[in-house]
Amino acid sequence: MKNKHFYSHLIDESIVSAPLEKLELTLSEREEMIIIIHGNIHHLVLDLIMSELSKEDSERLLKHVVYEEHDSIWELLHQKIDSVEEKITKVIKDHLNEISQEAIKLINRK
Repeated sequence: MKNKHFYSHLIDESIVSAPLEKLELTLSEREEMIIIIHGNIHHLVLDLIMSELSKEDSERLLKHVVYEEHDSIWELLHQKIDSVEEKITKVIKDHLNEISQEAIKLINRK
């Protein structure tokens, strides 16, 4: 992914693209799907985090996200959310598993 998010180190890119390998997609279609998957992950991660933060902390987080202040983001998250990296990793893996299951369904329809 070109734009690094504060949680990018928690994503294994080979796992993101693996479900798409099973589908008959052009390179352009595959790249577009990866962009969509990353967008979904971004929204899921922010939703997870913000649901555990107060309104004031959510506003601080968003400011740090906008200015790409990764160290400040992690400092806030580690102060406010227990096991935050594990929670983020789980939401990412769950989403990728769901995508993989959908890819298998599509293959089996053929």
